[in-house]
Amino acid sequence: MKRGSLSCAGFALGCMAATGLSAQILGPGMWGAIFLGAGVLVAASPYYPPIRDIGRGVALVTGILALLAVALGLLAATIGGSFRLPNEQAMLLVAFSVIGIFGITVFKRLSNAEDVA
Repeated sequence: MKRGSLSCAGFALGCMAATGLSAQILGPGMWGAIFLGAGVLVAASPYYPPIRDIGRGVALVTGILALLAVALGLLAATIGGSFRLPNEQAMLLVAFSVIGIFGITVFKRLSNAEDVA
């Protein structure tokens, strides 16, 4: 098993979940395709060494932006004096949290990926 392959798979699943929820809430769009592309690129990066560094960079940038989206989403939910967040939007924030956590993990795990017996 390649080092970092499980965290890459978690990142890809988080991207697919975010794409599906986003398409359900807002309709299909460009950002869903970008999330799917990032997920596929990062999922393939442990197995194809020439794109490993690109996958690491995409995972880090996407992870940081996803965690920023979670923070801003939680801040926006408090507007009006009480915390209001519909179920679909809460699940989208959970998917962004998964992307953020796994994105940073992928960046650290693929630093010098090698085969693990």
